[in-house]
Amino acid sequence: MIHNHRNRNTYISLITAFALMAVGYTVFISLAATPEIKVEPENSTLSNPELAISDSGASGGKAVLFKEITSTGGGATGGGTSGGGTGGSFLIAAAGDIAQNSGAEKGTSDIIYNDTSINTVLTLGDNAYENGLIDEFTQKYEPTWGRFKDKTKPSPGNHEYQSGGAGYYEYFQGVQQYYSFDVNDWHFVSLNGDIDHSASSTQVTWLKNDLAASTKKCTLAYWHEPRFTAGSHDDDTSMTPFWDAFYASGVDVVLNGHSHTYERFAPSKPDGSVDAVNGIREFVVGTGGADMSQGGNTVATREFSDASNYGVLKMNLSATGYDWKFITSGGQTIDPGTGTCH
Repeated sequence: MIHNHRNRNTYISLITAFALMAVGYTVFISLAATPEIKVEPENSTLSNPELAISDSGASGGKAVLFKEITSTGGGATGGGTSGGGTGGSFLIAAAGDIAQNSGAEKGTSDIIYNDTSINTVLTLGDNAYENGLIDEFTQKYEPTWGRFKDKTKPSPGNHEYQSGGAGYYEYFQGVQQYYSFDVNDWHFVSLNGDIDHSASSTQVTWLKNDLAASTKKCTLAYWHEPRFTAGSHDDDTSMTPFWDAFYASGVDVVLNGHSHTYERFAPSKPDGSVDAVNGIREFVVGTGGADMSQGGNTVATREFSDASNYGVLKMNLSATGYDWKFITSGGQTIDPGTGTCH
């Protein structure tokens, strides 16, 4: 369905879509980023691989084709959930603290770019250094992690907010401050630790309502600043309202960045005590390309850490659980494991 006026590029997109349909492709039209045009999918639960046609401002108004392994619904939309189908397992990749122009971001992006089986990419904040300006995104992020922007679901970090977040929101056209989406049997929530996240905040109220409305068995939440870390930063107790909502709703996995290291924690309660039955497993993956560093603190629930390798976390998500492994830029597999959804 097309709302408001149609422009020349929309006709190009539609003509291309009809041509593909004529030769047997299943086609859906994704939510456009330009405010004048909105194109919505008629069916967000397609079971076959499909080609999406985007009329986004980031593409310069041209029809862009990109293959989706499974449907993730529309674009990132805050305050609501993008639909997704149900089906088999799928692969995601995640890291934060990315484009510092050190050269390391090219190596981590290659891990994702060269693995076409990855369905969804999550960024865990501090995407472009030092201040998240649009020029930093276009000059540092775009040539590396921007190569798979079409399947990236981002979150911002404190470095983006050093410039008020303007570059982040300009680069990721249409992304909201926080949002959720579904892929197969998993519900994802992208949050924002750099705006109000107190217990009475609009964001936490939205989070509680969003989790209550989800019908998915498994849930993964991600943003930048971790509640628990013994890396280059300390624990951030201001994130406790997020964790309180997670624990009450049975969230399974949390991914963060901020500390420039890789850490994995035992399933825990919001107060940091271990709960092997209902606890939330946290990963810190601040290894996307910014200078690595290891703090001197210790956390009793930390089960693994590595501050010497850049890399990304890969997770294979199924209807009942998840497998994980940290892949280094050098091609090593570190810390493989498995978990079950609550």
